[in-house]
Amino acid sequence: EHLLEPGERVTIHASYKITQEDIEQEKTDNTVIVTGRTPDKKEITPAEATVTTPVERTDSVKIEKSADRSLLSNAHVGDRINYTVRVSNTGNTILHEINLQDELTGLSKPEYDWSEATQGEGILLPGESMTMKAYYDIVQTDIDKGQVLNTAIVTSRNGKDEPLDPEEDSAETKLGGKASFTLTKTVDKTTITNAVAGDVLTYTIVGTNTGSLTLSDVTLRDTLKGATALTYDWKDASAGEGVLLPGESVTATCTYTVTQADISNGRRENTVIMTAKTPDGKTSERESKVTTILKRQPTPTPTPVRVNGNSGNQGSSTPQTVTTNSRTVNGSSPSQGGGTVTYSKAHDVKTGDETHAELWILLAAVAVTAGGA
Repeated sequence: EHLLEPGERVTIHASYKITQEDIEQEKTDNTVIVTGRTPDKKEITPAEATVTTPVERTDSVKIEKSADRSLLSNAHVGDRINYTVRVSNTGNTILHEINLQDELTGLSKPEYDWSEATQGEGILLPGESMTMKAYYDIVQTDIDKGQVLNTAIVTSRNGKDEPLDPEEDSAETKLGGKASFTLTKTVDKTTITNAVAGDVLTYTIVGTNTGSLTLSDVTLRDTLKGATALTYDWKDASAGEGVLLPGESVTATCTYTVTQADISNGRRENTVIMTAKTPDGKTSERESKVTTILKRQPTPTPTPVRVNGNSGNQGSSTPQTVTTNSRTVNGSSPSQGGGTVTYSKAHDVKTGDETHAELWILLAAVAVTAGGA
């Protein structure tokens, strides 16, 4: 034991586990030293040999971002998406100065979990991970775009203080939206009982965005010839004239003066058209109609002239003479005797929109004869 005759050799086997330090240095050096004595107990010069084993280092970081909702089929402003970001050291070197950046404007304050990091915050040994959680509330522009795309970026440095290439990952949530709007038109008078030319109708038009998408290039068009130009009220439109966010409305008014032709027709209809553009560039139209019933003034019924129980001859334009038994003439009322009344048919006369074929009026003076006068 421990003796080597000339020409003999001894072989030693041993194993060694690579350390993190070896990895960081990218090698491991192993040196063996041999000592011995001669038979006369003299120390021989020690002999040594060193072997160097290269160790490959791999700097690698992985980022994974996920959302709890990949699709919101009927999205509304304020709907919440919860995000989780996980960063892992997938290489064999120590990573430090780990920094997460999320590019989504409006994201809540992140909450970090470094419980797996044995070296503390900002440092990950190989195989260790950290997580970040945050949430985001959907805004109208997201719904109009049809999605929320959220990207997170991680940066870090290795043990040599060299920066690693940034890594990123994204989570996408599809958003379903609906384009819809209503149009109503009202008139201040739905019925006019004694309609005459010159009556004024006042119309009120309301267009409302009843969907979940923004409407742009909103216009109203009244088709009634003779109506005044529309007067708009955009005070409910928070994004300005011509744009309606969900739930917002535009109001417009105009007036119209009734004509004799309207009265003859017995009604006045009015149609308005609303046009709007959706975020995908498509244009839609709606229309609304309102009617006012126009009732004519009653036509007076002519009363025939009757004297001594007889009606005048209304079939002739020749002056006629009739006799009265008692009539007040020039302020006197004779108690007896008779008199004469001369009358004739006038030209045809219109009352309202009715033509009366005959209208008789008194023309001549009245002569009255009273006994003893």
